[in-house]
Amino acid sequence: SATVAAAAATVADSALQPRNLRTLFLTHLHSDHTVGLPDLILSAWTLEREVPLEIYGPPGTQAMVDHLLAAYAADIRNRIDGLEPANTTGYQVRVHEITPGTVFDDGNVTVTAFAVPHGDWEVAFGYRFQSADRSIVISGDTRASEAVVRERLTPGVPAVAIILGSGLGNAVERLSNGRNLRYQEIPGFYGTAVEGHAGRLHVGTLGGREVLVLAGRFHMYEGHPARASVFPVRVAHALGARAVLATNAAGGLNPAYTPGNLVVVTDQINLSAQNPLIGVVEPGDLRFPDMSAAYSPRLCAHLRAAASDAGVPVREGTYVGLLGPTYETPAEVRMLQRLGADVTGMSTVAEAIVAAALDIEFAAVSLVTNPAAGLSDAPIRHEDVTEAAARAARGFGDLLERFVARL
Repeated sequence: SATVAAAAATVADSALQPRNLRTLFLTHLHSDHTVGLPDLILSAWTLEREVPLEIYGPPGTQAMVDHLLAAYAADIRNRIDGLEPANTTGYQVRVHEITPGTVFDDGNVTVTAFAVPHGDWEVAFGYRFQSADRSIVISGDTRASEAVVRERLTPGVPAVAIILGSGLGNAVERLSNGRNLRYQEIPGFYGTAVEGHAGRLHVGTLGGREVLVLAGRFHMYEGHPARASVFPVRVAHALGARAVLATNAAGGLNPAYTPGNLVVVTDQINLSAQNPLIGVVEPGDLRFPDMSAAYSPRLCAHLRAAASDAGVPVREGTYVGLLGPTYETPAEVRMLQRLGADVTGMSTVAEAIVAAALDIEFAAVSLVTNPAAGLSDAPIRHEDVTEAAARAARGFGDLLERFVARL
């Protein structure tokens, strides 16, 4: 998480069990971002056994922890007093003030700290977590991610950032002078685990313009918090993108839509029960973004014109985002139709929200890959989604290329 407060919220709100937490890695220190630390420390202490919470962080972490524990001593004492007396002894916090290099190795996971560029704090760290089969890099904000992409890929200013949904990743083959990085090599990004999501960030030229392409998503239904799922949009913004085009594979709710139809999204309904803006306000964000024109009329007009240029028919409609990973039941489909939705999927809505918070233009195109449940006799399978995307690849690619050229 970007901040300790956000980390506390994530632990409280996700499927993680706080009492399983034994080690905390801080990326940077800031008074506005440490309000959740006492709760996080208290949540991490178990009632059954005396296992210290280990905290790793930049120089100054010990003083910050001492100050916070003293400031919140009465609250912590009151909460502990409600526990069984036999279980209230031995609560400990061990602080490790670190420098770049390997800071943790338990034989299963190795954690390496590295300095990140940060204008607001004297010292800030990112961390690489390495196990036998996984590697994840986490940093405190977009600056470390931006620095890695700039160093490795030397991008220009992108005319647009394009997010490619399930099965639509072949569009990167149209890039000229393309370069790419695996998501796992970028701080704050996670590897993708769903078929049809390559998990690579590309830069290159499309339609005569510099673009940034995010080939694949890491979804909330995979266990990622909403804030984490939209982090690539924040990095695209940090790299200079002021427009985002999201694409997705979707189920058709509108009976007039058939598999293979491309739909320019004009509005959304967020039924995921998630919002990426909950918690600490990120620097530069609007606290209460206006969503009345979340899908840019200008970009939507460009998409319609590009489709006409390419000879690709498109429809328009409202996208409803659900959490997933299950597909909808027939009863749920009837409800969504009555709410006014035309297509349904498991992504996009959170990206539109963070784009509004960043005050950048946003648009989306849905590829209808199947009728929603109850609208046909066939069961819904992910293989059908990727196959339908492959069949639509040429028209979709032509639309993308002409859209970028118009920006």
